Amino acid sequence: MRYLLKARNTMKEVWWIERSPKTHDQLKEMGALNSLNIFLRQEIDRMQRVIKLVKITLKDLLLAIEGIIIMNENLREAFDAIYDAKVPMVWKRGSWESASLGFWYTELIMRNKQFVKWCFKGRPTAFWMTGFFNPQGFLTAMKQEVARAHKGWALDAVYLDNKVTKHFTQVISAGPKEGVYVYGLYLDGCSWDKKQDRLVESVPKVIYTEMPMIHIFAINTNEPRPKDMYTVSQRIHLTSYFSVGRLRGTAVMNINPTQKCFVNFDRGWGPPKHSP
Repeated sequence: MRYLLKARNTMKEVWWIERSPKTHDQLKEMGALNSLNIFLRQEIDRMQRVIKLVKITLKDLLLAIEGIIIMNENLREAFDAIYDAKVPMVWKRGSWESASLGFWYTELIMRNKQFVKWCFKGRPTAFWMTGFFNPQGFLTAMKQEVARAHKGWALDAVYLDNKVTKHFTQVISAGPKEGVYVYGLYLDGCSWDKKQDRLVESVPKVIYTEMPMIHIFAINTNEPRPKDMYTVSQRIHLTSYFSVGRLRGTAVMNINPTQKCFVNFDRGWGPPKHSP
């Protein structure tokens, strides 16, 4: 009972973006037809549904415990899951996978903060990519934005490319001239040598290694490819801190809605001491 009351009270931190009448007006001022702003609007709509679902569930659980309403099967499952520090199935179906309720709630707060900052303080210098419901849609919106900025570029002739930077979010004061900076990606089964810009073997007893920010941009297939860009040769699995499990993917940067990422680099493993 005490935990449910605390959870309901702490959820007040995320209500105001849903209630604010300025949200849609602010999006219009930012440019209603801009591809990334359309993507932001869709993400906010999905986040609002999650927030509303959590609010209703917590409210109904408190009423059921007090005997005011009947505790149905869904409420019983949610109550048992919260008691075991797990994510209720009704929340999970409308949101994202997470190892525990604590991680899930932390991600809820972080996702909401990113949307609030983007909506009311302008476009971020870097994006927490694994905090999106539809990362693939984010990349598609970025491609559309770049294609529209170049006269004569056809969207079907534009492909995504990426370059690993040497920076983390703490030292970036401005975004790239074109494309986006993304962070929140981790290597699984290897690590990244920032000095040599290459993949190396994992550090002993370290499962996941955080990647520096990655600059993702769009290139026209009809133009020469820069020599220093990464090309497809090895497939490296990247996962967000809150994600669990693995899914398959292809292409230079293929992100699917369940937050599993694959990036391909041509700068392979450093000289190994043994065969991987």
